[in-house]
Parts: sequence; C-alpha cells; structure tokens
Amino acid sequence: MKIIRPIVFIGIVTFNSERHVAKCLSMIRKQTYPNIQTIVLDNNSSDFSSRLIRKYIRKEKFIQSKVNIGYGMGHNAIIRACHPRQKDYYMPLNPDVVLNPSYVSNLVTELKNNNADWGIGKLYCMDSYHHSKKTIYSTGHALLSNGYAINIGNGMLDDDKQFISKEVFGAPGAAPLYTGKLIHSIAYKEGLFDKQMFMYYEDVDVDWRARLNGFRCWYASTATGYHLGSTAQGRINTQALANRYLSVIKNAHAYDLFVYNSIVIFCHCVFKLCTEPTEGIWLIQQLVKTNLYALKRRTSPKVPRSYMAGWFLLNKHQLTLQPKTILQRLMYYFNQQH
Repeated sequence: MKIIRPIVFIGIVTFNSERHVAKCLSMIRKQTYPNIQTIVLDNNSSDFSSRLIRKYIRKEKFIQSKVNIGYGMGHNAIIRACHPRQKDYYMPLNPDVVLNPSYVSNLVTELKNNNADWGIGKLYCMDSYHHSKKTIYSTGHALLSNGYAINIGNGMLDDDKQFISKEVFGAPGAAPLYTGKLIHSIAYKEGLFDKQMFMYYEDVDVDWRARLNGFRCWYASTATGYHLGSTAQGRINTQALANRYLSVIKNAHAYDLFVYNSIVIFCHCVFKLCTEPTEGIWLIQQLVKTNLYALKRRTSPKVPRSYMAGWFLLNKHQLTLQPKTILQRLMYYFNQQH
C-alpha cells in the first residue's frame, strides 16, 4: 500500500534575485522528500528575475505580482494559492538559500518525532559566490523580552556537541517549516504574516504569536543548508526596528509592555533622534501611526506570563557571536559608524 505523505509547499518570494534563484530552485528539485510543491512569486523585480524564472521553471508554479507587496504579503499570497491543509506544511524559503537534499525530509521527520509545530534546520553562512562555510548563520531564534531576536550560533564555528537538535523559541524566516495547523490557528485575515510588516521581523512576530498560542518550535541539526543573508542598513534598518516594536506592542504581556517595554521603546527613539535625526523622526512617525493598530491586534495568550518569562531568561544564555547585551549592541553600532 502506497503511503501518501503530507504535502510540503515551498514558497519563494523574489525581488531582484536573478543571481540566486536558479541555484535555489535546483536544490529544491534534489530534495529527497517525495511530496513537494513549489510556488514562486516575483515582486515586480527590475532585473531579469521574472524572465529567468519563467525560463527555468518546470513543474513549479509562478505568480507575477504587478507591484512589490513585500516579503510577508508575498508569502500570504502564495499560501492562499496553495491552500495547505492542517496536516500539510509550508516553507517560506529565501531565494538566497541553498538546501542540502535531505533538508526537507529530515526537518519533517524531526518535527513529527518531537511533536513540534514549526522548526528550522542548521543554516550555515554562505558568500555571494555560493561557496559554503562552516560558520553558522542560525540554529533557531532566541527572543529577548525587549523584542530583540538572536540567531543562535550566529558567527560561531559548527560544533556537533553544542548545536544538537533541541527545542528553541522560534525559527528565522530564511528556511522555516510551519505546519498547516499552526498557520490556520494564528493567521490573520490577510494571512500568516502581519500586513504592516513589509519586510524584516515578520518571522519573529510569527514566533511570538505561535508561542503565545502554545505551539512548539524545533531546531533539527540533521537538516542543513546555506544562507547568504544581508544586513539591514539605513531606512531598511529603521523599518526593521519599527517592526520589532510593532511586534512588542502586539505580543508583550500587558504588565511588561507598560512598565518595561514602553520605556525601552521611548529610550530607543531618543537614541535614534540623537544619532540619526532623520531616521529617528521616521521611526517615531511609524510607531505613532501603527500604535493603535498594534493594540487592536493584541489577543489573550494561551500560556501564562511565567512561561514566556522562562523563555526570555533562557534565551539570554543562548550561544551566539551576535551582539546581545545593550553594551555589545552600542559598541557594534558605533563601530559601524567608523
């Protein structure tokens, strides 16, 4: 009797991604998991991404957007197009990610074996010429109570003894895998990702909402891939910061929001005004603009405050070379200015 496995839908949102998308698609085709459907949405690229995809695709589906609707809304459109069932999976895959052939199969297996609802594999850093390194990009998300997300293992050399499979707070948006059950449970009317988050931190927002609803995230060390990644600069960095605090306002426990997070947000706005006045003004405008919207999106959590506090405490001690404390982040910021 033939066993029909759940479908893994892989969605790729491209924007000027002609240098990477062909390699990304070729490695999806080499996946050992037997039931994969791939959908590519191009966000009105100005390069040859769209033409290249049309020439390169075989069984994959292609959606051409007439405007750039952003990363999150792009994936929302793909999810609506593929209609994953509760038992199916959806993977929003960055076009600058190269997956090893067993990535999907091993990640599905580890999620099932550990009763997890979403997860991530071990992602290594990769340079622009697709030369892989053994430096870790991420083995999962760790979230601090101020909304700052840490990529566990970031910048560290791989060590099988340290980076073994385990439960983590969340999964970075480069190559996560979500169950249909999770998507149906926490999605907004517009979809899984918040419509106000054009790009950056939409994955962290999903982490937070999923945890508040009692779902579990798993890091699978047996699933490996490579991620080029990028560092947000200028206005994009400020947009990421605005999205971080939008997520905080939506998801932080009421007590924490008013006695701690509100002070952190105020201080960060003042710091931004003093160091980058134009960006500081824009950040404040964005927060004022979306504050009421964020408050309306607050929901009653299914887990107690102590559950989230326990995660925030644990996350402080996760291994990473990413600047983590306020002092480390200030030093990193001022080093970047010189």
